[in-house]
Amino acid sequence: MTKEHGKKKNRLEGIARFIVEKRKAIYLIYILLAIFCCFSAGWVSVDNTLTDYLAERGIPYAVASRYCCRLNYGVRGKRYFAVGFPNVAGGYEIRSRFFKGCVPPKDVSLVKAEGSPADVCSVFEGFMDFLSAATLGLEKGDCLVLNSVANVEKAMRYLDGYGCIDCYLDHDAAGRRTLKTLKGHYGERVYDRSALYDGCKDLNEYLQLTTKKEQ
Repeated sequence: MTKEHGKKKNRLEGIARFIVEKRKAIYLIYILLAIFCCFSAGWVSVDNTLTDYLAERGIPYAVASRYCCRLNYGVRGKRYFAVGFPNVAGGYEIRSRFFKGCVPPKDVSLVKAEGSPADVCSVFEGFMDFLSAATLGLEKGDCLVLNSVANVEKAMRYLDGYGCIDCYLDHDAAGRRTLKTLKGHYGERVYDRSALYDGCKDLNEYLQLTTKKEQ
């Protein structure tokens, strides 16, 4: 038997002894990895569910992930998950296929543009409209999401400093009232941008129709 062959045999025996001595630890690691795989598969399915929901609304995951998070919440002892969008007060707007609501406190959301202070602010009723604008490349300067037309007065403390307020509000009575309120307060600084999506209820519906036509 050559020295080289003897060294190889000794190495193999050493590996075998290590496996035998550490078999309990190796078995434990195997079990932990198996458990991790089970849970991670669940995480992937959850994320896929939310990604599919966003896709149905015409929102790419790459856009949503810049502004939103996955939010886990409980109702009557049951656990759920949804897309979460933060507001200025620490609350969240939450959306999924099956639920539309919020985690209080309810307030507006303000997304500041990078770089120097902006003179333009785009106003949206809901965050799906804001994400639609981001998808379409319409956002200019800062963006304010009302999260409810009832928050229009709360929004004014953030809008006062802008020279131009672009409004992407819904084509309904509530949207028209909100636009009238903002125009009454800010006058010619307010611009109605809803002509872009004439024939649609809101900007997100316009995005969905545009996406379907391109497919």
